[in-house]
Amino acid sequence: ARIGMFLEGLKIVTLPGKGRCLVTTRSYRTGDVIFSAKPYAAVAFDSRIGFVCHSCYRSGQNLLQCGRCGFAFYCDRTCRQEGWPQHSSECADMQSCGLPTDNVRLVARILRRAIKDSVFGAEGEIISPDRLETHIERLSNDERQAMERDVTACLQFCPAASKHFDTAFILQMLQIVNLNSLILTDQSGVKAMGVGLFPTISLLNHDCWPNCCVTFNNGNRQANKATFHSNKRAELRVMRAINADEELTVSYLSFVGLAEERRAFLLRDYFFECNCVHCQDHTQDTLLTAAKVFNSPVPSKDIDAKQVVEDSKHALGKVDMALAEKHWDEVWSLCKEALDKHLPVLADTNIYLLRMLSAAAEAATHNRELGIAAIYAARAVTGYRDVCHPKSPQLLDAFVRAGALCYGSGLYEDAHTFLCEALAILIVTHGATHARTKYIQKINCKNNMNNALFRQKCYLYFKIR
Repeated sequence: ARIGMFLEGLKIVTLPGKGRCLVTTRSYRTGDVIFSAKPYAAVAFDSRIGFVCHSCYRSGQNLLQCGRCGFAFYCDRTCRQEGWPQHSSECADMQSCGLPTDNVRLVARILRRAIKDSVFGAEGEIISPDRLETHIERLSNDERQAMERDVTACLQFCPAASKHFDTAFILQMLQIVNLNSLILTDQSGVKAMGVGLFPTISLLNHDCWPNCCVTFNNGNRQANKATFHSNKRAELRVMRAINADEELTVSYLSFVGLAEERRAFLLRDYFFECNCVHCQDHTQDTLLTAAKVFNSPVPSKDIDAKQVVEDSKHALGKVDMALAEKHWDEVWSLCKEALDKHLPVLADTNIYLLRMLSAAAEAATHNRELGIAAIYAARAVTGYRDVCHPKSPQLLDAFVRAGALCYGSGLYEDAHTFLCEALAILIVTHGATHARTKYIQKINCKNNMNNALFRQKCYLYFKIR
């Protein structure tokens, strides 16, 4: 059996070349929350055991541990009470079968919930999980064999599933989880703590310049009265004004790149070719591969700089390898050598220069050279501002990094500028009550206090002189 409903202001429409998508039936303003949804099922990453609450997915220390399996941890008794219905059915299986992969555990939770409710779906969802896209026919033989091994592991971990579902259906659910699951972050909004399935949100199509974003909110369980508690949820927020009968889109990308890089990533991981305007027209590619034109503020391609771009790509490959192994001295040496050669030639919007600046800022931070790191981070912001969506997470991260480094190195006025721009994005993409927004506001408040004290000391110093 399946249940479903139409959410107010939304409808499912089938568009040629795109398939099913969500379309609005009314207009929305920037910053509006179109809808919020609790996860149909979610699990914490096994790599975060002991440092994440398995109910609200906040990170923390000294968490309450499950006395039976020893795997689940909770912030307090409130979170433990809320998470027990989902954990109770798998607790015994963990003791006998051990710990499978994250996706296997998530699929097992989905199947257990369907068996318990006798219904495949949830109130407030516009579609049931088993009706989501799979593209299972496009899997390679190796990928299919790996998933068949996961099916075996799922049946061992959840024996009750074999009585209600066949192996083909479990294989389908595994692929649904692979394609449609959403990363759950902690209260900082940065650290990935788990993965969950949100059926309605999974209907959102991709666009490289989207009109919406999905933000995970851990909820609030710290109030003394349960009346003021709020549940964990994913929120669909508006990034620009949306008219009625307009398709809602989000970005599946976590990086800034050329059109070819974006399309290759989407084809490999999501089995579709992006045909948005930015990919078809290569809108940003000129900026992303630009070199400086002397005596002109406008960056453009320079034929003589092609070799410099190739050298930058080669150097970036070495930097990525050193970053993966966390050899910070090597990263710093490679970045410094490359930037000395490429900064005079490449434009501020060049993607290879931006990636090199970000790596240099990270390496300098690990070497505790905050002043130098702040300079590189601020330089990167200049380029990201011109090539990124004005409300994108990549631009937000650039502002936060630059603001935090300027604050740490005593550049309080620059820090205030960057943090205020970050807050302007956070108010739209996360909301004023999100933990990450409050944290950045707190840092900005401390920064302003330090700036005021610094100005006062400077005034007294010059007055004494």
